Amino acid sequence: SPEAEAVRAKVRHCDRDCWMIGSVSPAMHKYIWKPGFWVLTHKFKALFIRDKNGGEGFMATKKLNGTVIVTYRCNARCTMCNRYKAPSKPEEEISLETIRKLPPMYFTNITGGEPFIRTDLKDIVRELRKKSDRIVISTNGFFTDRILDLCKEFPDIGIRISIEGLEQTNNEIRGLADGYNRGYTTLKKLREMGMKDVGFGMTVQDKNAPDLVPLYRLSDEMGMEFARSEEHTSEL
Repeated sequence: SPEAEAVRAKVRHCDRDCWMIGSVSPAMHKYIWKPGFWVLTHKFKALFIRDKNGGEGFMATKKLNGTVIVTYRCNARCTMCNRYKAPSKPEEEISLETIRKLPPMYFTNITGGEPFIRTDLKDIVRELRKKSDRIVISTNGFFTDRILDLCKEFPDIGIRISIEGLEQTNNEIRGLADGYNRGYTTLKKLREMGMKDVGFGMTVQDKNAPDLVPLYRLSDEMGMEFARSEEHTSEL
């Protein structure tokens, strides 16, 4: 189409490092060396060379990308997850003492279960902030007041709320009465209080596939990140 050709023309003559690696467009084949070289160069710098502020590269500090599962308790009853059938006991869950022993990380995802069931989640975030450059909490967004209260103290963290479709679909999949409205309300209030690192995502499956595009459009209207994964059967 004329629109596609116009985009290709801009890409061919772009003098900036604004490339999407992995494109299968024929127009990119001739020029793939440029983004490839850019990625290799910048990866090398990130891994081994000190940055302009004197910080060490990735390999020098041995930083990690980590996931901290703070609980297996959950208030939802999702059809694609049976974790709620075997919840953890509070005394079995990761302790602050253990968190203090974790290595430095450049990114940490706090997840569960439902993390906001933990009454000491603020203490957990406070400890992880000493170790991690960025923290994102994955939640179903049901506990609005707890989420807002935590974000008032830590406005630079990220919040990702799981929404599995539009209202009826989401509530049926997650087994949470009014779950969609609670999650959506939480998202709006986070935006209203100035939170920037906010978004939501869905686990795509047969039941909610028709809601994928409408949900994406909703995220676009709200100016939020939209992530998705696919339901699959584990062979483990």
